[in-house]
Amino acid sequence: MLAYLQGLSLGLAYVAPIGVQNLFVINAGLSQPRAAAYRTALIVIFFDVTPALAGFFGIGALIERYKEVQHDFHRGVILPVGDEPSGRSWTGFQSVDGERGYLIFFREQNPDRKARIETWLPENSKVRLTPVLGSGKAAVQKTGRRGTLEVELPAPNDYAMYRYELIR
Repeated sequence: MLAYLQGLSLGLAYVAPIGVQNLFVINAGLSQPRAAAYRTALIVIFFDVTPALAGFFGIGALIERYKEVQHDFHRGVILPVGDEPSGRSWTGFQSVDGERGYLIFFREQNPDRKARIETWLPENSKVRLTPVLGSGKAAVQKTGRRGTLEVELPAPNDYAMYRYELIR
Protein backbone atom coordinates (compact mmCIF):
# COMPACT_ATOMS: atom_id res chain seq x y z
CA MET A 1 0.00 0.00 0.00
CA LEU A 2 2.87 2.37 0.82
CA ALA A 3 4.45 1.81 -2.59
CA TYR A 4 1.09 2.55 -4.24
CA LEU A 5 0.74 5.85 -2.35
CA GLN A 6 4.33 6.82 -3.14
CA GLY A 7 3.76 6.10 -6.85
CA LEU A 8 0.50 8.06 -6.83
CA SER A 9 2.20 11.01 -5.11
CA LEU A 10 5.07 10.96 -7.58
CA GLY A 11 2.64 10.83 -10.50
CA LEU A 12 0.64 13.76 -9.16
CA ALA A 13 3.81 15.73 -8.52
CA TYR A 14 4.69 15.26 -12.19
CA VAL A 15 1.27 15.73 -13.77
CA ALA A 16 -0.18 18.53 -11.62
CA PRO A 17 2.39 21.18 -12.65
CA ILE A 18 1.88 20.29 -16.30
CA GLY A 19 -1.83 20.95 -15.92
CA VAL A 20 -1.17 24.31 -14.29
CA GLN A 21 1.39 25.11 -16.98
CA ASN A 22 -1.15 24.31 -19.69
CA LEU A 23 -3.72 26.56 -17.99
CA PHE A 24 -1.14 29.33 -17.89
CA VAL A 25 -0.39 28.98 -21.64
CA ILE A 26 -4.10 28.81 -22.53
CA ASN A 27 -4.80 31.88 -20.38
CA ALA A 28 -1.95 33.74 -22.09
CA GLY A 29 -3.38 32.83 -25.49
CA LEU A 30 -6.84 34.09 -24.54
CA SER A 31 -5.94 37.23 -22.62
CA GLN A 32 -2.69 38.59 -24.07
CA PRO A 33 -1.81 40.05 -27.46
CA ARG A 34 -0.70 37.49 -30.03
CA ALA A 35 3.03 38.36 -29.75
CA ALA A 36 2.98 37.93 -25.95
CA ALA A 37 1.08 34.63 -26.27
CA TYR A 38 3.68 33.32 -28.75
CA ARG A 39 6.49 34.43 -26.45
CA THR A 40 4.88 32.61 -23.53
CA ALA A 41 4.38 29.45 -25.59
CA LEU A 42 7.98 29.50 -26.86
CA ILE A 43 9.38 29.95 -23.37
CA VAL A 44 7.31 27.03 -22.07
CA ILE A 45 8.36 24.87 -25.03
CA PHE A 46 12.02 25.71 -24.39
CA PHE A 47 11.82 24.69 -20.74
CA ASP A 48 9.93 21.51 -21.60
CA VAL A 49 12.29 20.41 -24.36
CA THR A 50 15.64 21.30 -22.76
CA PRO A 51 15.66 18.53 -20.09
CA ALA A 52 14.51 15.97 -22.67
CA LEU A 53 17.37 16.91 -24.99
CA ALA A 54 19.85 16.86 -22.11
CA GLY A 55 18.74 13.32 -21.31
CA PHE A 56 18.93 12.32 -24.95
CA PHE A 57 22.47 13.65 -25.29
CA GLY A 58 23.77 11.75 -22.24
CA ILE A 59 23.65 14.12 -19.28
CA GLY A 60 22.40 11.17 -17.20
CA ALA A 61 25.66 9.26 -17.71
CA LEU A 62 27.65 12.35 -16.71
CA ILE A 63 25.57 12.79 -13.55
CA GLU A 64 25.94 9.12 -12.63
CA ARG A 65 29.73 9.34 -13.02
CA TYR A 66 29.82 12.51 -10.90
CA LYS A 67 27.76 10.80 -8.19
CA GLU A 68 30.56 8.25 -7.86
CA VAL A 69 33.05 10.96 -6.80
CA GLN A 70 30.88 13.69 -5.28
CA HIS A 71 31.35 12.63 -1.63
CA ASP A 72 35.09 12.40 -2.09
CA PHE A 73 35.15 15.76 -3.93
CA HIS A 74 33.10 17.58 -1.30
CA ARG A 75 35.12 16.11 1.59
CA GLY A 76 37.93 18.53 0.70
CA VAL A 77 38.13 22.28 1.01
CA ILE A 78 36.91 23.70 -2.30
CA LEU A 79 38.80 26.73 -3.63
CA PRO A 80 38.79 28.65 -6.92
CA VAL A 81 41.68 28.21 -9.38
CA GLY A 82 42.69 30.07 -12.51
CA ASP A 83 41.12 33.33 -13.57
CA GLU A 84 37.81 34.79 -12.51
CA PRO A 85 35.09 33.56 -14.91
CA SER A 86 34.57 36.11 -17.66
CA GLY A 87 33.31 34.06 -20.59
CA ARG A 88 36.83 34.06 -22.12
CA SER A 89 39.03 32.74 -19.31
CA TRP A 90 40.45 29.49 -17.97
CA THR A 91 38.93 28.92 -14.56
CA GLY A 92 37.91 26.15 -12.18
CA PHE A 93 37.97 24.68 -8.69
CA GLN A 94 40.26 22.62 -6.51
CA SER A 95 39.14 20.30 -3.75
CA VAL A 96 42.03 20.02 -1.29
CA ASP A 97 42.12 17.00 1.02
CA GLY A 98 45.65 16.65 2.36
CA GLU A 99 48.01 15.37 -0.34
CA ARG A 100 45.21 14.46 -2.72
CA GLY A 101 42.05 15.95 -4.07
CA TYR A 102 40.33 17.02 -7.27
CA LEU A 103 40.82 19.71 -9.88
CA ILE A 104 38.15 20.96 -12.28
CA PHE A 105 39.29 23.14 -15.17
CA PHE A 106 36.97 25.07 -17.49
CA ARG A 107 38.10 26.54 -20.79
CA GLU A 108 35.54 29.20 -21.58
CA GLN A 109 35.44 30.89 -25.03
CA ASN A 110 39.23 31.12 -25.01
CA PRO A 111 41.20 30.62 -28.25
CA ASP A 112 44.19 28.97 -26.52
CA ARG A 113 44.27 25.15 -26.35
CA LYS A 114 46.71 25.28 -23.41
CA ALA A 115 46.96 27.40 -20.30
CA ARG A 116 49.09 27.60 -17.17
CA ILE A 117 46.67 27.73 -14.26
CA GLU A 118 47.51 28.70 -10.70
CA THR A 119 46.34 26.16 -8.14
CA TRP A 120 46.63 25.67 -4.39
CA LEU A 121 49.24 22.93 -4.85
CA PRO A 122 52.72 23.50 -3.37
CA GLU A 123 55.39 24.86 -5.71
CA ASN A 124 57.84 22.40 -7.31
CA SER A 125 55.75 19.35 -6.39
CA LYS A 126 55.25 16.29 -8.55
CA VAL A 127 51.54 15.65 -9.13
CA ARG A 128 49.75 12.68 -10.69
CA LEU A 129 46.58 13.72 -12.56
CA THR A 130 43.98 11.04 -13.27
CA PRO A 131 41.03 12.06 -15.47
CA VAL A 132 37.58 11.55 -13.94
CA LEU A 133 35.24 13.50 -16.25
CA GLY A 134 35.52 15.60 -19.37
CA SER A 135 38.36 15.89 -21.87
CA GLY A 136 41.38 15.48 -19.60
CA LYS A 137 44.35 13.18 -20.21
CA ALA A 138 46.38 11.35 -17.56
CA ALA A 139 49.63 13.10 -16.72
CA VAL A 140 52.38 13.55 -14.19
CA GLN A 141 53.50 17.18 -13.86
CA LYS A 142 55.75 19.28 -11.70
CA THR A 143 54.04 22.39 -10.39
CA GLY A 144 55.53 25.77 -11.14
CA ARG A 145 55.48 29.05 -9.29
CA ARG A 146 52.25 29.42 -7.25
CA GLY A 147 51.39 25.79 -7.96
CA THR A 148 50.79 26.34 -11.68
CA LEU A 149 49.88 23.39 -13.88
CA GLU A 150 49.74 23.24 -17.66
CA VAL A 151 46.27 22.24 -18.81
CA GLU A 152 45.16 21.41 -22.34
CA LEU A 153 41.55 21.22 -23.48
CA PRO A 154 40.77 20.68 -27.17
CA ALA A 155 37.85 23.07 -27.65
CA PRO A 156 36.31 26.22 -26.19
CA ASN A 157 33.63 25.61 -23.53
CA ASP A 158 35.28 22.34 -22.58
CA TYR A 159 36.18 21.02 -19.14
CA ALA A 160 38.20 18.35 -17.35
CA MET A 161 37.90 16.94 -13.85
CA TYR A 162 40.98 15.22 -12.41
CA ARG A 163 41.73 13.29 -9.27
CA TYR A 164 45.20 14.35 -8.15
CA GLU A 165 47.76 13.12 -5.68
CA LEU A 166 51.13 14.55 -4.69
CA ILE A 167 54.00 12.15 -5.42
CA ARG A 168 56.76 12.16 -2.80
